[in-house]
Amino acid sequence: MTTARIEELLEILPPEAPYLARFSRDLREPHIPAEVYVCAEACNDPAFGSKFLESFLKLGRPLPDSVIEQEFRRVYSYACGQSEDQDAREALALEHPRNMHRRILVRCLLLRDEFDFVQIAQKAGLSEDAVRMYESLFWSVRGRDRIYVTSLVYPESRQVEWVPDYALRETPMNLALRATVQEGISAAEELLGLKNPVEDSGASGHAHAIAGRILSNANFLTKLGFLNQELPATKSALSVLRAFKLERGQQPDTTSERQVGQMSASMAVALSIGRSLEVGSSVFGIGKQSPAFETAKRTRSRRLKRASARQRPPAHLLNAA
Repeated sequence: MTTARIEELLEILPPEAPYLARFSRDLREPHIPAEVYVCAEACNDPAFGSKFLESFLKLGRPLPDSVIEQEFRRVYSYACGQSEDQDAREALALEHPRNMHRRILVRCLLLRDEFDFVQIAQKAGLSEDAVRMYESLFWSVRGRDRIYVTSLVYPESRQVEWVPDYALRETPMNLALRATVQEGISAAEELLGLKNPVEDSGASGHAHAIAGRILSNANFLTKLGFLNQELPATKSALSVLRAFKLERGQQPDTTSERQVGQMSASMAVALSIGRSLEVGSSVFGIGKQSPAFETAKRTRSRRLKRASARQRPPAHLLNAA
C-alpha cells in the first residue's frame, strides 16, 4: 500500500474513529496539527490496514464505497459474520501465537522481491489470497521504499547488534528479518529450523568465510570511528589477524601477500585494518595453523625452557639442600 493511498484512507476515517483517538493533544507537541502525527504514524505502520478496519468494526459502521481493496472488504465481511471466508480466517490466524513460525516465514518472504504472492503461498502452505490479505492488513511492505523497510528491520539501526548477548536477547522475528535482508530467505529458514545448514565447502572454506566476515565487520566499525572502543567484534578481528600472521615482523611480506591472495576479500580487508589495530594476545584457531605459525610457536617454547634452565640453581646446591 502506497503512502498516497494511506493518506486517502485516513481521510475516510470518521472523526470519532478509535484509531484517531490515540493522537490526543496531551501526547503531542503544542501548535503542531494532529494530522502531522496521524500521517507520520500511519505511513510508517505496516499494520495500519488492520487498525483501519478495526475502527469501523468497533464503531459498527460499514466500509465506505471508496474502500475498494478487496482484501479489506473480504476480511471485514468475515469479521462481521457476514461470510464464511477461509482465506480471511487464515490471514487473521497468522497473528495467533501458535502460528509464530509461519508468520515469521511469511514476513521474511514478503521482504524479498524475488518471491511473488503465489510462491510465498506455496512456501508458507497458505492460499495466495490469504497472503495478500495478511500483507495488506499486518505487514504492508510491498512496493515501499528501502528506507521504510529498513526502519522495520533495524528500528534502532545496527547499533543493536553490538549489545552483549544480542543473539539471545533479540526476538526470533527480528533475527529472522535481519537474516533475510542480509543473506536471503535460506538464512531465515535455517534460523527457524525449517532447513539444515548446508555443508557446501570444506572446513577450510568455512574458516575463510568466517574470517572474512569477522574482519569485514571490524573494518566497518573502524570506519564508524569505534577503533578505541572495547567491542567484541574488534577483539575477534584482532585474534584473526594474529592467527593469520598479519602482525608486524612475524613473517616476510611475500608470505603475507601470498596469504592475501588465498584469502581473497577476507585478507584484503585484514590488510586495510591491520595497520590500525594492535594484535591481541589470544589466538583465534581457524582451520589448520600455517607452518610458519607452528615454527614460531616451537621457537618460543624452546626459549622459555632455556630461560627457565638458566634461572634454576646448580644440581650440587640442590643436593646439598
